[in-house]
Amino acid sequence: MDGFEGAAAGPAEFATLASPTGLALSSDGARLFVAEETGHVLRELLLADGSSRFVAGQPGMAGGMATGVPFSLAEATLLEPQDVGVLGDRLVVLSDSAVWLVAP
Repeated sequence: MDGFEGAAAGPAEFATLASPTGLALSSDGARLFVAEETGHVLRELLLADGSSRFVAGQPGMAGGMATGVPFSLAEATLLEPQDVGVLGDRLVVLSDSAVWLVAP
């Protein structure tokens, strides 16, 4: 662990969440997306094996994405994502200050 809640990803027995505030199931039912407000991340849980990974955001690092600017999800920073939804093959991530439409 990196020393704070929500910093761990990987197998379910080691993953920790930081204030999960929104959930969305992928259209194929294989993945659960979790918006973690105080962790500033969007996490993907693979339901078949219980593993997890960070889809967007850096654990514990508040930030934000500029609108209209192409970005890599792996490098993106989020500011308190509060909810996530699935719209076809894209994710909708909501916070107090922004709405992002991203492809997983």
